[in-house]
Amino acid sequence: MAVGCLPLRRSRAPPGNRRWRSIVVAMVSNSEMTQQYVVGQFSVLLGELEEAAAEQRSSVHSLRREVELSPLTRLPELADEVMELADAICWSALQRGDVKRFSSCARSAAELGEFVDSAGLSHATTEVN
Repeated sequence: MAVGCLPLRRSRAPPGNRRWRSIVVAMVSNSEMTQQYVVGQFSVLLGELEEAAAEQRSSVHSLRREVELSPLTRLPELADEVMELADAICWSALQRGDVKRFSSCARSAAELGEFVDSAGLSHATTEVN
């Protein structure tokens, strides 16, 4: 984990709970705490994807470490890689007929996608700003 980042633990909130999303959207300063939060939350969500990843687990783990150790300016690029990998993991589970793994992966990918958009890490968001 990056120096100065505290591991964050995310509780299993009921579906539709957007509390963490509201927190990210509300944080507009470039303070160190905000940066730690964004990196920490990104890492937590990648950890959930890692659990669902099966044979691509090492790829998710590598991307997770990159997110934790990279400068913030690289996060949009890494977010794109994460979303592409999540898509590939979901398709792989679907093609194998692994409904449980697909469901877990799809849930993780959706949460990652929401976070990436809310944190302004998607290239579509950064190009508009």
